[in-house]
Amino acid sequence: MFMLTFTSARDSAGRTASVASRTKPVIIRLFIFIFFLRSCAAICLLAYYLSVYRQYRQKSKMDFLFLTRRGPPGIIRNIKETAMTAENILHLEKSPYLLSHAKNPVHWQPWGDAAFELARRENKPVFLSIGYFTCHWCHVMERESFEDAEVAGILNEHFVSVKVDREERPDVDQVYMMVCQAVTGSGGWPLTLFLTPDREPFFVSTYLPKHSGGGRPGLVELLENAARLWEENRDYLKASARQLSEGMASACEAGAPGGAALPPSLFNDTFLFLNGSFDPNFGGFGGSPKFPSPHQVSFLLRRWRNSGSERALTIARRTVDSWLSGGLRDHLGGGFHRYSTDKRWHTPHFEKMLYDQAGIGLALTDACLITGEARYKEALLETLGYLSRNLSSPEGGFYCGEDADSEGVEGLFYLWSKEEILKILGESDGEFFASAYGLTAEGNYREEATGELTGLNILDPGRLPSGDDEKRLGECRKKLFAVREKRIRPNLDDKVLTGWSCFAGSAFARAGRALGDAGLVERAKKTFSFIEGTMERKGKLLRRYREGEAAIEGFLEDYGFAAKLALDLCEATLEREYLDKAVGISDRLWELFSAPEGLYDSPAGGETLLFRPRELADGAMISGNTVAMEVAMRLYLLTGEARWKARGEALAASVGETLKDHPHAFTGFLNGLSLLLEHGRLATVRGKRGEAATERYIEALASCYSPETAVLFEKEVKAAPSVQLCIESACLMPIYSVEVLKAVLEQPF
Repeated sequence: MFMLTFTSARDSAGRTASVASRTKPVIIRLFIFIFFLRSCAAICLLAYYLSVYRQYRQKSKMDFLFLTRRGPPGIIRNIKETAMTAENILHLEKSPYLLSHAKNPVHWQPWGDAAFELARRENKPVFLSIGYFTCHWCHVMERESFEDAEVAGILNEHFVSVKVDREERPDVDQVYMMVCQAVTGSGGWPLTLFLTPDREPFFVSTYLPKHSGGGRPGLVELLENAARLWEENRDYLKASARQLSEGMASACEAGAPGGAALPPSLFNDTFLFLNGSFDPNFGGFGGSPKFPSPHQVSFLLRRWRNSGSERALTIARRTVDSWLSGGLRDHLGGGFHRYSTDKRWHTPHFEKMLYDQAGIGLALTDACLITGEARYKEALLETLGYLSRNLSSPEGGFYCGEDADSEGVEGLFYLWSKEEILKILGESDGEFFASAYGLTAEGNYREEATGELTGLNILDPGRLPSGDDEKRLGECRKKLFAVREKRIRPNLDDKVLTGWSCFAGSAFARAGRALGDAGLVERAKKTFSFIEGTMERKGKLLRRYREGEAAIEGFLEDYGFAAKLALDLCEATLEREYLDKAVGISDRLWELFSAPEGLYDSPAGGETLLFRPRELADGAMISGNTVAMEVAMRLYLLTGEARWKARGEALAASVGETLKDHPHAFTGFLNGLSLLLEHGRLATVRGKRGEAATERYIEALASCYSPETAVLFEKEVKAAPSVQLCIESACLMPIYSVEVLKAVLEQPF
């Protein structure tokens, strides 16, 4: 089996640690395929590369593969010329990421049967590159290699090159990322693979420099040796790739969790893990890099609600405050960057992703409801304002995000020299602002590769200003924002994804309900109308919209987040039609994605890949299984229909041993599970909309942090307005006092 790798920490920057735990059983099974080879010649070759592996391991933990530049005797680097029969056809695509590669000299093909048929006809291996538009290291690899004539020449002559936008095709990405995780123990983007024409991998890595150096193999050397080995050992490479693929498929199938009883101690076990990994000095969890992971905060807030743990509330608030007061936040334009490269939340990777704004927006809404503090409301409205201003499509959806780079430099749009600040604000306000936000003449932003100061500054106050200071700083921020708007903005990924847009719509619906802001709710309704009117075909959802075209069959997360948005609108508007829509979408979800072993991410009858992907753990976003769990349990509370509880129970059982072994990787899932294992209740408001007494009850329910409570409205014109609370089939007497209702809602059960 020609595959030996180990990866650098930088490669895993875009992946959460939970993924490694998911692939643990896969790795064990794959050792059989990786280390037990079928021929003496292969064993000799392996022994050679193991010796080189040991040399490099002393230097760093970087990728090392059998295709490294230093070949054993007999590996010839002069490559046989072959005719070029393809061209770069990415200009025909809609994905901004694919279009950004349309002018590369590489003859890129989009993922599809045509590309692999071309590889089969030409008898060439496939070079597969998976990335996304706002990926910084994807841009680096493009500049170094894919825009380079030498690299393009090798690829065009000896490979069929395929580009995939992982956001359009999360199924393809998940399958090959699981291969990367299983073989290397890590992962990240850009994801780089060599495949046979049957789509089976025989090489996997992440970012690769053009040439070898510093103990890391280069792309040119890998391509040359891969092409030569394909010519001389093609049958063996194919057999090895087949072994790996079959091993992955059987290991994933055999390792599918399920059937385990889930004890209520899972919630406390997860809290103890987060408490143990909490950083008391800077907030958040672990060291660097630090991701916001808002579902962890939501879990802690719910633990405070259900158990009364003040420690859980303290950790959650300290973490949210670190988001708000550090470099992760865009203090001028609103919203948040992807993650912090250091433990202090100072230096971010500057891309701004839609799903981060949505998840953080939901966490900030909870913080507003619990504390009532103005700083959380301000940050929430700034974030939603950023989405409305910069990521809203005119049709009603939301764009995917903004790049980290502008003018070819990462973060340049967001960075300032102190001299520039003084020139814009004047000496007095400029010095005041510089002191408040940690700006210096030398700069506080270091170049990532060298660690040297650049003379530029990140806005990082370290603490949130208040009182008169905040008023003065607010005026300064307005002036700087106006100047910054004249800069060249980072590129916009202006495709619309159903799931991501619905996730953002939920943030608007939840915030609008909590703050009593009808405009925010209307924006969420516009999103749902767009999904219904544009992204649905014959009862099925489509994944991506851009430039008037809706395409690609929807995935589990698309259906899950669409159903969630319908439920959030049902509670924000108290209009029953949204409940009916949620039921319809959810029934379709279970029809398309369910199997005896649980919910898969790709629909039944979809494209056949190496195996059918099934993401269980929560990462930057909550998983499709997580949002399905929440939807099922909320529908059970709202409808009382046993089938929804049964689906929730089956979904919980399907996660089984994985959840028991690694509960901290399922904080989002546990929030939905709490409605099953702990408690949930239904509040039914009876009255007439528009009447003051009825509206006071509705406002009381909306302004209370009570995630275990679902809300419905029933029109009642004869009796006095009231609220009735029900748990399972047991209902309390109707409540006819707003004060009594508030007192009851203060208790979770």
